[in-house]
Amino acid sequence: YYEGLAGGSKGLVMLVLLPLLYRRLRRPLNDFRFVAIGFSLNMLYFLLLVLVPSPAAAFGTIPLNALSQVAYPHLRSIFSLAIAQDSQGQLFAALSAMETLMTALTPLVLNSIYNATVREFPQCVWLVLVFNLIAAEGCLYGAYRGMKMEGGREGEAKKEEGALLILAGEEEGEEEERKVGV
Repeated sequence: YYEGLAGGSKGLVMLVLLPLLYRRLRRPLNDFRFVAIGFSLNMLYFLLLVLVPSPAAAFGTIPLNALSQVAYPHLRSIFSLAIAQDSQGQLFAALSAMETLMTALTPLVLNSIYNATVREFPQCVWLVLVFNLIAAEGCLYGAYRGMKMEGGREGEAKKEEGALLILAGEEEGEEEERKVGV
């Protein structure tokens, strides 16, 4: 029942609540804020599972976990801003492969952690997830600062113009490095 309710709640958030939220916002939040909010809600969800370890709490926090899904479309948007336009297909193929790998490995890793800590501290696995999300928030903040310094979307064109290209010399057969557009 839990998995069905959790999955259904996430679907409702993505298909109904997010479009309504986007329409209602007069000044839309940037992608980084949506990701930070989603990660924070996810951290709160896992922290509540540690602090209130009961089936009622697990079912009661399903809406919180579902709301945390606001992060993922915006996370993809942030990734797409970080690379050149002609590499978008490669990026999304890599993200898809990473998500598939994560789907396979996460249960193995979390079950191993749970089996190793269940006697002393059964909620340890949730704390591991909280600390991973804290690390992700730190990385997100670093990326935000970096993109803000670059100028955001406008900085993407500047970054492409100033990219360091390695060109293969056809006649000499040697590689030449040069700065473009600086």
